[in-house]
Amino acid sequence: MEDLISKWGLTGICIIFMVAWSFGRDFPEFKRSVKENPFGDYQQPNTASILGVLGTFIGIAVGLYNFNPAPEAMHDSVIKLLGGMTTAFVTSILGMGISLYFKNYQANAQKKFSRNNFVKPESTIADLI
Repeated sequence: MEDLISKWGLTGICIIFMVAWSFGRDFPEFKRSVKENPFGDYQQPNTASILGVLGTFIGIAVGLYNFNPAPEAMHDSVIKLLGGMTTAFVTSILGMGISLYFKNYQANAQKKFSRNNFVKPESTIADLI
């Protein structure tokens, strides 16, 4: 595991995990659910955001864990801290981006459903009742 982290970096591992989880596990179920009910309240966009926040905390924790405030180790410590901060920011942005993608997918499904099956612009309240 340590060899994988040193080769790809914590950031790469977090990115691969988040993309695999979101699009390999969550998106097929989300897509199927939205097709059945485009107006449902689904957990997948929130899960993507939560994974981003989790990656943020992991990145900060790893950066702080490796930080050594001793003057002779300061240079290496700052480099390790910045590596953790990179993971933190990248995973936050990725989590928000995936969440926005899911929400946009659902919004487009809602628009399509409304245009095809729902209320016509010329409908009156009597038609709706």
